[in-house]
Amino acid sequence: MRVLITGCSSGFGRGAAVELTERGHDVIATARRPDAIADLVVAEKLALDVTSDASVGECFAAAGRVDALVNNAGIGVTGPVERLPIDEGRRAFETNFFGPLRCIQAVLPQMRERGSGTIVNVSSLAGRVAPPLDGF
Repeated sequence: MRVLITGCSSGFGRGAAVELTERGHDVIATARRPDAIADLVVAEKLALDVTSDASVGECFAAAGRVDALVNNAGIGVTGPVERLPIDEGRRAFETNFFGPLRCIQAVLPQMRERGSGTIVNVSSLAGRVAPPLDGF
């Protein structure tokens, strides 16, 4: 199975890339900065900025067949909500909401054509719990 994982430079994305490779899957690891994943031993490594339509298009064109997409890339923005710049909120939405949507739109046509595929959207506990200083 060919699995494309977004946000493999650290955390869950990196861990998933290692684990799925060990389990025999062909992992396509992606990151905004390819140097951040240079040390990963995976089937393929591609640059991907989920906030860019062009980057998403180029990445999925280069990836070819994708049997499973793991939307993992994400950012956190914290601070008192009255002091957070609106641009930081936009950046969070571009990465955490529109980023996965771009990737789903890029991969779903090939999955529909084949009649198979899996999409996993990784979320954060921050989506369920609103701690202090976490306005976005």
